[in-house]
Amino acid sequence: MPSAGILDLPTEILLNVFGGVEDESLYHLALLCRRLNLIALPIYFSRRNVDLESESGVACTLGGLGRWDILPALQISLFIQSLEHLHCSIAHHTIEPSITPFLRHIKRLEIFISRLSSVKKVSLHLASHDANWSMSLKTGNEVCAWSSHVGNLLNCIVQRECQYLSITDGSYIEPYRPSLTSRFTRRLVRRPIRSMPFPSVPTHLTTLVLDSATLLTLPTIDWVLGALRQSPVNKLALVMQRGDAELWGDVLPRFATAARCLTDLSLTEVPLDAEVVVLSVLDRFSLTDLYISSQQRLPDDSPRGPLPALRDVARLGIRKKQNAWLRTAIAMRYQ
Repeated sequence: MPSAGILDLPTEILLNVFGGVEDESLYHLALLCRRLNLIALPIYFSRRNVDLESESGVACTLGGLGRWDILPALQISLFIQSLEHLHCSIAHHTIEPSITPFLRHIKRLEIFISRLSSVKKVSLHLASHDANWSMSLKTGNEVCAWSSHVGNLLNCIVQRECQYLSITDGSYIEPYRPSLTSRFTRRLVRRPIRSMPFPSVPTHLTTLVLDSATLLTLPTIDWVLGALRQSPVNKLALVMQRGDAELWGDVLPRFATAARCLTDLSLTEVPLDAEVVVLSVLDRFSLTDLYISSQQRLPDDSPRGPLPALRDVARLGIRKKQNAWLRTAIAMRYQ
């Protein structure tokens, strides 16, 4: 009588057997052949509450708790051709002396996304400043390495038909002062700074959400401007708490010039010293939707400066109890 192997068993029996197998063994079983890959990995993902069909998306954390690093399993899966929404957090604790492990995780994520045919929505948390994560870029080599790796990842994402991209980034260039960062970067990097170009191929990006100081400085600002200029981005959201008036006075006019398709703008956590700058540049955008919230201020403490007309704005959102933005709303309604 010929001997029978594991592949001779019916799928129903294999599902029952694999239900009692440890996660690491499931991963290795999935490497053996296509059939075992299709049986073992769904069990593996189910144990981590990963629903590949869910509209809420697939979430993974790299460099944090090992249990939540499901990227190796995602990489070997033979049945994942595309994703609707990918949430990825790449940890870097403040006490870590080197950014090399962080860069390795960036490269791992890029390799995985490059194998997909499409990923519609991507939310990135890069060394997010929540939960004691942050990243200090102290040398020119670190600035160049961070820019190169992150730039390659972002280019890979937008070339996979990505329509929505959100980036929360906890990195900063020392000594940290937003308005001086670009000038300091030029001195810090002895060799010429290579720009981080946006892909020249057509992309589908329509929504861009940014919470980052480093992405708004050299050399990565070139990528952001390229995205606004070359993609059909009609919605832009900026979290402004990590910049000051000089930085936003430089960045916002350049965004207004580059973003030819932009109609929906959201500015949150506007610094108090940047409110006048924001008001002065709003009319350079062709907006139909605008939302603004500034940092906490006294009810009667309004910034001085001309108010924008905002004649084309049909929907305006303003955080309550902030006199400056209520004045803007009144100006819009009665022009």
